[in-house]
Amino acid sequence: MEVLDHLLIKQIPVGLVAEVSRLPFFPLRERQFTGHHFVVFGKEGNEYIIADTDPHFPDDSAQRITYEDLLNARFTKDLLSPRGALFYIKSIPNKLDIHQGIILGIKNTCRVMLDRSLPYFGVNGIYYLSERIRKYTKIYGEKTAWENIKFQIFISEEGGSGGSGFRYLYTNFLQEAAHFLNDEQLNAFTIPMRKIADQWQHFALEANRQYEGRKERNINYLADIIYTCAQMEEKLFKYLKEWVNTK
Repeated sequence: MEVLDHLLIKQIPVGLVAEVSRLPFFPLRERQFTGHHFVVFGKEGNEYIIADTDPHFPDDSAQRITYEDLLNARFTKDLLSPRGALFYIKSIPNKLDIHQGIILGIKNTCRVMLDRSLPYFGVNGIYYLSERIRKYTKIYGEKTAWENIKFQIFISEEGGSGGSGFRYLYTNFLQEAAHFLNDEQLNAFTIPMRKIADQWQHFALEANRQYEGRKERNINYLADIIYTCAQMEEKLFKYLKEWVNTK
C-alpha cells in the first residue's frame, strides 16, 4: 500500500487488480469472479478515489473505498489472489511505434495461446475445459454439474468476456491492425476469428437453453462445442504465428 500512496502523492493514476468479492462498492450479485481492474486516482483521508469502467457505474462517477477494505481486496490468500498487483505509466514517448506494438502484441498472444507448458491457459486450457465439462456429472452429480455450467456462462459472457466477447474484440483488433499495416493476409484472419467468436456465443446460448430446460440437457454436446472452439483456435493461432514470424 505504501507504493500506491507514494504514486498518488506524485499525482500518478495507478491501475490495480483486486478481488471483486471484497469490494464493498461492487454490486453484490456480480461478486463472483476474481481479478478486477480499476484505476485509483486520488486519496482523501482514509479513502481512495476510484474510476471503475464496469458498466454498472456511470462514466463520470467515482467510487470510494477505505484503506482497510482496499487492503483486504488486494491481498487475499485465495489461489488466484491478485497479490497486490498494480501498474502505472512511467512516461509517454513523443512518438509511438504502433507498427512494432502490433507485431509484439500478436506474437505474445500466439505464444500464450499455443504454449504447451501452460496446461490451464490458451488452447490447452480450452481443451481442458471441454474434458472437464464432459466429466461434470460424474464428479459433481446432476444438480451441481448444471450449476457449474451456469457459472461457465456467467464467467464467459456475463461477469466477464472470456468467451465470445474477447474474440469479437480480437477480430476488430486484427481488422484495424491489417488496415494500419496494409496487410491483406492479416485481414483474412478476421474471418476465422469471427467464426470462433460465433462458436463461443453458440456455446453460451445453447448452455443457457439447456440449463433453463428449454432444450433437452446434453452435457456432452456442450463439451463438444468447447472442443471445437479449441480446435479452431489452435488452427488459427498456428497460422497467425507463421504470419507474424515473417515480420
